[in-house]
Amino acid sequence: MIKVHIADRHKMLVDGLYSFIDKSEYAIVSGISETLTDCLKALEKEQPDVLLTDLSHLIKTGPDFPQNKKKEKEFFYNGISFCEDVKADYPHIKIIVLTGYNDWTTVRRMLDMGVAGYVLKTSPLYEVLNAIDSVMDGNIYLCKKSTLL
Repeated sequence: MIKVHIADRHKMLVDGLYSFIDKSEYAIVSGISETLTDCLKALEKEQPDVLLTDLSHLIKTGPDFPQNKKKEKEFFYNGISFCEDVKADYPHIKIIVLTGYNDWTTVRRMLDMGVAGYVLKTSPLYEVLNAIDSVMDGNIYLCKKSTLL
């Protein structure tokens, strides 16, 4: 069974994804994180096969934040930097971005850094399972509404 971790702060979306994935009997949700900090802690322990994450996370961090390598007093950490760090620390985890951003530059940047899938939040739910299936087979997945198709 494929283990999926969901990182998103929108409870309604997360609840819908959880229910849909659970009922699929194809994958299970092994964890849910509302924040990037919680997600980084969970990934250390859980090691899922797939990470579904939003791009619009933006947090201000302090010197104790795990990814604050320069130990600055504070810095801003966003979903794009988060995906880069996850790929560097956990190269085996397939990242599927769930987002409202559909501009060519963002999609291309995510693919260049090793993100395996890109699904718009306006897509039908079945696209999430299609994406999971595709990335687990070693493919790149772009939803039908993506600007690159």
